[in-house]
Amino acid sequence: MNSTLVLKNVTMLKDKEISALRRLNKKPLLLRIEFARNAPVIRVLAVLSLHATIYALQLVALNDHFETDARLVELSDITHGYRELCELEMVNITLPSTVLIALLPKHRQLRLFKCNRCNFGTSFNAFAECIKNAPPESSFDVNDVFVRDVDIEDLPEHSSLVSNVRLKDADLDNDNAENVLIFLSNCTMLRHLDLSTNFLDDKSIGTIHEFLKQMPSLRVLDLRENMYGDKGKRDLEYVAKMTLVKILV
Repeated sequence: MNSTLVLKNVTMLKDKEISALRRLNKKPLLLRIEFARNAPVIRVLAVLSLHATIYALQLVALNDHFETDARLVELSDITHGYRELCELEMVNITLPSTVLIALLPKHRQLRLFKCNRCNFGTSFNAFAECIKNAPPESSFDVNDVFVRDVDIEDLPEHSSLVSNVRLKDADLDNDNAENVLIFLSNCTMLRHLDLSTNFLDDKSIGTIHEFLKQMPSLRVLDLRENMYGDKGKRDLEYVAKMTLVKILV
């Protein structure tokens, strides 16, 4: 049976909280941290890593004005306590991409990665590291997170087993979406892809058609609340019939 601990209004881990972590550390730990305003998130993660091995981690912040200097801690200190991490959820968290990647296990065990209104000061490439190590039946869920400046040359080569990818309200346009789709075409078990609430328009349809032809596993593509015109929507209906993918538009 898993142990669960909720820490509220956290600025820094106190002795009593560290003692609670140590007591619970004999079992897989599900930890939720609700940060106080302007809390030093990176330092808390580093201290936490020294005292517990965490199975599932939820990080929630009242605002996104945190110190984001990764030089304040050794990234190896962060990595230690999260080597068994299977679920990572973040709300309104600001972290450098180097810290995000340090949190993530390097083997296929992260089955849920979910973030909402987060800022990692980075491109899609850091998220690609999460997808690369995803185990079968895992989900990658990003909402209201900017993923601009996708550098296809630096994306990791992989064959990911992730089954659900959600990039809703991720500031995707025709140009950066093309590189994202090239990367996702290696996700051989992808069944559901959500690209809703972005800036895709009729010019993206050719790219989407080519992507779908390479994705026999895909069942649903959500393109709602983009910028398609009437002709674009008709063209997408045709693409759906040709590829047998349900396209929501």
